[in-house]
Amino acid sequence: MNISKKVLLLSLTLALLLHTSCVLAVNQAELQLSVPFPDPVKAGEKITFQIVILNVGSETWVANQYSAYAEIYDSEEKYLTKTEPVTGNVTVGPSGMVILYLPFQVPPDEYDGIHKYRILLNCENKRILYSDYLSFSVSSAVHREGAVVPVSIKGRSMLSYRNGTDGNWKNYLWNFNTGLVGQAFENPFIFKLDSNYTEEGIKLNTVLFNCRISTLNISFGDVMPVFSSLSLTNMGMRGLLLESKPGKMEISGVAASSASAQQGMDTSPGVFARYVYGARVGIAPLKEMKFGVSCVYTNDDRGSLINPGPTLTPVRNLVLCSDVSCLFLKNFLLDGEYAYSFYSPDVLADPAGTTGDACRISLSAMFGDITAGITYKNIGPNFNSVNSPSSVPDRAGVEGLLNYGFDFMKIFLLYGRFNDNLSQDISRVRTAIDNLSTVITLSFPGYPVFTLGYVWNSLSGNPPNLVNNFTRNASAGISHKIRETSISLGYQLSEFFDLTSLSSALLGRSVNLRIVSMLGNRISTNLGINYSHREEVDTLKIEESTAASIGASYKFIPEKFVCSGLASISHRTDNAGSADNLYSNLNIDGTYNFTKESAFTTWVEWINNVDSKNAAGSYNTWRLGTRFSYSF
Repeated sequence: MNISKKVLLLSLTLALLLHTSCVLAVNQAELQLSVPFPDPVKAGEKITFQIVILNVGSETWVANQYSAYAEIYDSEEKYLTKTEPVTGNVTVGPSGMVILYLPFQVPPDEYDGIHKYRILLNCENKRILYSDYLSFSVSSAVHREGAVVPVSIKGRSMLSYRNGTDGNWKNYLWNFNTGLVGQAFENPFIFKLDSNYTEEGIKLNTVLFNCRISTLNISFGDVMPVFSSLSLTNMGMRGLLLESKPGKMEISGVAASSASAQQGMDTSPGVFARYVYGARVGIAPLKEMKFGVSCVYTNDDRGSLINPGPTLTPVRNLVLCSDVSCLFLKNFLLDGEYAYSFYSPDVLADPAGTTGDACRISLSAMFGDITAGITYKNIGPNFNSVNSPSSVPDRAGVEGLLNYGFDFMKIFLLYGRFNDNLSQDISRVRTAIDNLSTVITLSFPGYPVFTLGYVWNSLSGNPPNLVNNFTRNASAGISHKIRETSISLGYQLSEFFDLTSLSSALLGRSVNLRIVSMLGNRISTNLGINYSHREEVDTLKIEESTAASIGASYKFIPEKFVCSGLASISHRTDNAGSADNLYSNLNIDGTYNFTKESAFTTWVEWINNVDSKNAAGSYNTWRLGTRFSYSF
């Protein structure tokens, strides 16, 4: 691949990532589990709401920048009070999960019987979760006297089965999913499991056991430890994570596997089993100041593969890091870190490897609905941290952001400039990367919500005749709700220009429409239409894609029996005669709730793909599936 194609791919990738994260994705959260314990609770005693929250957006929740609390209501949903907010002390990336415990001291005389509560999560002064009403019960001392149950468990389990004609009814898939929340001898715990069973055997997609004993938090399974942005952050791995907060100290330790062994082939490399060991110790001598040091060691297991395949070499990495943060004047946060790494890309050929360093310093300010920050990062040419994906070697630059929210308008602005080839090696092209992203949302009560977005990024090289291009993306969206019908319309325009003339200019545009409506209390419908157009200016090649979907759901027996269906079709063509593909899909399912705790679902799916230019790409498939769920 020549340099112009690499630059083109990098530019489009950066533009897509920035546009997606800044325009379409805002902080979102999903409450996966919430269990009060003990339940019922005796009046005058403490109840703890044990919650599991999933980051379903594309933005990262920075540690100490988000908090959760519970609102307490009576049985008629009349507001009574709220719990003290609990701040999350770990950074949660997209698809990451956080476990929080919200204690509440039940008044001794005012509460009795069924009560309700709602879970709220705020991130950077924005509400990103407001759950439905949940319930717990209170027993007065007069009504309830008895022994405390040492072990209590609540949760939900689901068993599903899928098969289809695409594998001649042999590619079956069993899935078992369960989530448990409980308490054992006054120590709360959470257990999550998602597993598949196929012809190849059992595969654990997700497994996690978390237990809190006094000041010690134990997590075993799929963990995501966070030490610092330069040493270890947002890396999923399977193993043991220990976290403790004795007094003013914070102690964390991890021993886990971040990659499983995969045998190589003669033509393709495999993957070594990779193990990670690390520890972090932090101390807060003052309430607004924290210091920490961390050490992370990563090693590939050379004995895990019989056939590594070509080009695969075992890696060894050690990162030492120190970090400090200080909150001053109540609204300003200054934090930074310095890291030093030892890295060997091939332990057999070069056991000593190379050494390098990196640093980061950030200043942020928070005033009500205004959040602003600036970050400087310098990653040395020889610095490598395999457990910090954002720490790209040989790059330095500054990034600033502004998030301002009025009653009717929200503004998000992000700008960054980074340079590589810090050693100024004359045999390499030195590039500068500039990124600008902005989103403006206008929302007046009773009127449609307007969203405008713009993303611009450029790559300029030295010498400029090898690398010099820029990408622009503009988008506009409008959404409105009229009674029980929600309508949203979006338009996006993208452009790529290579000033070196090494690559063809690209123009693209797309439009999408979505309508969701409720017809009474039993019928819900949804309609979606999408059209996209992509043009290569130099070659005049045009690719077009049109897609539509329609779905409906009907409650035959409210709260008991529900059926739903979704049909979609898409057509992709180009004017060069190389593409003509028609894809059709139909899904129908029905769910019957035996009780409030148990439900059974069965579904059927039909897929038909017609490729007029390549007959081998055409296929027709039927799939069947069932699912049983039980809550307890």
